[in-house]
Amino acid sequence: MKMLFRKALSVLLAALLCWAILLPASAAEEPLLGDVSQNSKVNSEDALLILKHAVQLITLTPEQESLANLNFDAYINSADALMVLKIAVRLIDQPSMNPSYDELEKLKIQEITAMRKRMLESRFTGDSVYQTAPDFKKERIGSLKTQALQDGLNAINYVRTIAGLPGDVVLDGQLTEKAQTGAFVLEKLDQFSHTPVNDGTVSDSLFRIGYGATSTSNIGYNYFRLDDFNLSCMQDEDNGNIPMVGHRRWILSPNMKKTGMGLCGRRSVTQVFDGSRNPAVYPDYVAWPAAGPFPSHLIYSLTPWSISLGYGFDSEYKLLDGVTPKVTLIRLNDGKKWVFDQPTGLPASDTDYYYYNVNTDSYGGAPAIIFRPGVEIQPGDTFSVQVENISKPIQYTVKIFKLD
Repeated sequence: MKMLFRKALSVLLAALLCWAILLPASAAEEPLLGDVSQNSKVNSEDALLILKHAVQLITLTPEQESLANLNFDAYINSADALMVLKIAVRLIDQPSMNPSYDELEKLKIQEITAMRKRMLESRFTGDSVYQTAPDFKKERIGSLKTQALQDGLNAINYVRTIAGLPGDVVLDGQLTEKAQTGAFVLEKLDQFSHTPVNDGTVSDSLFRIGYGATSTSNIGYNYFRLDDFNLSCMQDEDNGNIPMVGHRRWILSPNMKKTGMGLCGRRSVTQVFDGSRNPAVYPDYVAWPAAGPFPSHLIYSLTPWSISLGYGFDSEYKLLDGVTPKVTLIRLNDGKKWVFDQPTGLPASDTDYYYYNVNTDSYGGAPAIIFRPGVEIQPGDTFSVQVENISKPIQYTVKIFKLD
């Protein structure tokens, strides 16, 4: 089967290559994705350079690699070469690293970029995240270093800012101790559950505190950094989480003001049930990916899209009883359209990406519309989102950009 695929790919590449040679190359004044030869045009020469790099006949420079990776994944291979040839023969449009932006959108990009830069520059780089190490025999829960906790908090405020929510959540000492207890209990019991069961190896007093944490928190397994864990909560792409994207919705709870985090071994805990913001915030809706400029590193083909709506009793944007919302998603680059108006049920396989559900539980304070087109997302993609059959229609545009 693999040999047949390779032969078919070779024939396709050869055919496109012949076609590309006959057509004039597209030109531009600034660097183009696919312009590996860096001569301000995209043609078969660029595809050949990519293929030579893929089979290690040559090594592209870092700048050339950034122009060759048209699929924006971890590899440069024949798939990228094929995209270059399709561009050369006008089968697809020339992709752009970034769409056009108005002044307010440019300011938002600057804010997002600056936040991300600060996060990376201040990120904890030590050997151990523990200020005091956990001790299971002595039932010492341990504590985390300040920067390790701050990394987790920075991730929360980063995604909240992108979503248009207050990015000023703070660490609370009591919640942090409670979260650390929850992580300790899960690790000692070797369980991964919001409602763990005490097998008698944890004291009743400590177990009660830990249970109180795990049942009111996002919990993670196999994460060794709190920022990595909190960013992963924004995906919720697996079958166990996509019906409600609950981890994401709690992180984006408008009225969260305080949080606490814990990490013990392979277990991580982030307290998310706080609603102490004063004055309270009631947005029209909270979308992810958010309206306007949205960084490409936070979305990929399996990432579900969500719109939480109905915050507060007097919200203009609410679900209608007995009516399924209709979502129309249009990729403005090429006019490709997806319509979501009937729940799909869980994806049948790992390659069945298309999904739609309406979850009426109030994770993060409101019900949510959840949908997934199941397509690769690239910097430069621009999407129109329209929601009908709710109390007041919603329309916004998402512009995917690549952080510098």
